[in-house]
Amino acid sequence: KLHATDGTLTAADSSPFNVTAAAASKLVFTTSPTDSVAGSPLATQPQVTVEDASGTPVTTDASTVALSITSGTPTSGGPGALTNCVQSGETNGVVSFTGCEIDTAGSAYELHATDGTLTAADSSSFAVSAGAATHFSVSAPLTATAGTSFNFTVTALDASGNTATGYSGTVN
Repeated sequence: KLHATDGTLTAADSSPFNVTAAAASKLVFTTSPTDSVAGSPLATQPQVTVEDASGTPVTTDASTVALSITSGTPTSGGPGALTNCVQSGETNGVVSFTGCEIDTAGSAYELHATDGTLTAADSSSFAVSAGAATHFSVSAPLTATAGTSFNFTVTALDASGNTATGYSGTVN
């Protein structure tokens, strides 16, 4: 109902009516991922809302939203792959995802949401850091002469092959 009054005239009410969203026209990230660890599910799983042109959620839409890593991101590290991302449902125009993970460390990743002809959306940026060290990589020359010194490098890596920058053990 609408209620009209100006303080001097007799107030009036309209008959009840419903306001419904217009046709779906765009996607908006309602929940962007937050900083996460490579090879593990994102700390905050993404949610995307289907909206009409005025920003009202379209609760009757049955969208299938696809997620990818936004082109040109991350700004350092990467590029990674977005895997295990499953659309787990849509409630009142909000599409939820579970299991999304990125395998490669990098900063300023963004996700890109698309759904057919709807205007696409990009998430806020987030970082993906290396996980805990699980194994070593050793780099040494292909040949060495007996009795002479040579250089080699031992690098601690996480399960996804990222340099585990937090490793502080002693290599023997």
